[in-house]
Amino acid sequence: MHLSLSAKNKLGLVDGSVKASSSNDPKFSIWQRCNDMVLSWILHSLHPDIASNVLYAKTAAAVWTNLRDRFSQSKDARIYQIRQEIVECRQGTQTISIYYTKLKALWDELASYQEPFICDCEGLKNLAEREEKERVMQFLMGLSNTYSTVRGSILMMNPLPDTRKVHGLVLQHERQLEVTSKHDNLVTPHVMQTGRSSVAATPSTA
Repeated sequence: MHLSLSAKNKLGLVDGSVKASSSNDPKFSIWQRCNDMVLSWILHSLHPDIASNVLYAKTAAAVWTNLRDRFSQSKDARIYQIRQEIVECRQGTQTISIYYTKLKALWDELASYQEPFICDCEGLKNLAEREEKERVMQFLMGLSNTYSTVRGSILMMNPLPDTRKVHGLVLQHERQLEVTSKHDNLVTPHVMQTGRSSVAATPSTA
């Protein structure tokens, strides 16, 4: 919603930077139309039970403030929740791409809460490398046991590749497993059919 309002140059109507003009002001009708339009967008995007509680608000800013106060989480609480989800994130039966996408979304959201570091370039570079290595470890730890071989191979690399390269290597391994599985599924019925044909062709000794 924040992104959409910004793209339409209407963010000021909810953050309070665009104030309502006097009803006697010729520009009041313009503000009223814009306010009603944004208010309509917000109300139509809400669950009916929530919308009913803010239905009679006169301004988009009032609804925005109400919703923010009721549902927003504190920064530290959300950071804790994200870190917990990262720790618990496992591939399970998901494909590598789906698993990696979910984990990357958590990493990106966590990064959005972090304040930029003010330090020398060398120190910032070392910190970025350490965080990248931590992400690689998190990704590898969540993989299913099917990928234990490629996981071991990656951990033996020096230096350790970044998450994008690791994702590519594991994805390639997944595709190889799929090709092998399809080949085995094609070969097995053929072998069974050949075996039955050989038995049928053998003359009875009775």
